[in-house]
Order: sequence, then structure tokens, then C-alpha cells
Amino acid sequence: TYAVTLAPSSPRTLAALSAITFYQGDYTAAEALQREVLALNPNDPDTLAQIGWRLAVRGNREGLDYLEQALERSANPPGWYNNLISVYAYLDGDYARALTAAEKSATSGSPVGESLAAMSHAKLGDMEAAHAALKAMANAWPLLGRDPAAAYRMHHATDEIVEALVQGLREAGWTPPDKASQ
Repeated sequence: TYAVTLAPSSPRTLAALSAITFYQGDYTAAEALQREVLALNPNDPDTLAQIGWRLAVRGNREGLDYLEQALERSANPPGWYNNLISVYAYLDGDYARALTAAEKSATSGSPVGESLAAMSHAKLGDMEAAHAALKAMANAWPLLGRDPAAAYRMHHATDEIVEALVQGLREAGWTPPDKASQ
């Protein structure tokens, strides 16, 4: 809060405060702060992506519009910009679109992108690719391989999203470690 006192209209300061507020669980205040950042810096891809994923991970599809804008305004966007686009395509049953977005994330080394690719491959009937993506996911982020629900919840995803993604991983061949050894 000291930084906010020193620079109360700095987009970076407000963005940092928004992130902290979000991870403390005050989603309404975090959204209000990020909207202030957006008003100050409406064409910045990262600003758009930050509000986009925070809205989308909490179940608000308005976030997808911001993520699409962030992608359009980026010459070489980070892979994570695609994660929630993949999630919602998956939830909507558009597995080809989910896979396309997941692969853009996975290519940048994102374990979450690998998890989304695994479940999308499975829905599209390519179990070999699904298993390869599961292996890459677990190698890149062991927590995601052991307890995907905990990993997805770290970013405050809704229960609906977490449950759908864990079920998707099961369909791709993921089993909890305690079950895999039995």
C-alpha cells in the first residue's frame, strides 16, 4: 500500500495491488482495481489479459473478450493468455478450439497448457497424444500431476471449472498417485 500512496495512479502499482487483492480472495475489489488499470492503459495487452483471466477463472465469460483483445494486440503473446480460452472452449464442447489454444500455451512450456492439451486430445480420440501431454504436464509441474484440483485452485478457479478439468484429465488417463500404485 506504500507504493499506492507514492504513486496512486500508476498502472503498475494498481496492477500489483489488484493481483495481491485477488489472491487474498477479494475478487470484487481486485476487479475494480484492474478496471482502474484498464482505464489508465486501455491498449496494453498484459492489462487486458490480467483482467481477462481473473474474470474468466471466476466464471465470468466477459473475461474471454479481454483475453481475445490481449492476443490481438500482442506480436508474441505469452502462452498463458490462451489458457482460459482453452478452458471455456473445452467446457463448451469445442475440443478442436480448446486444443488449438492449449497447444499455444503448452508450446511456451506451460504445464497448465499441457493439461488442457491432454484433455482435449482425449476428447478428440487421440489417446497417445493425451498420454504424452499428461507426462509432460506432470514432469513440468509435479503438483499438477499429483493433485490437479489443488493446482487449479491456486489461481482461484471456480469449483465448476476445477471439477470439469479434473474430470477431463481422468478421461485423458490421469489417475491419482495413490490409485495408480494399487
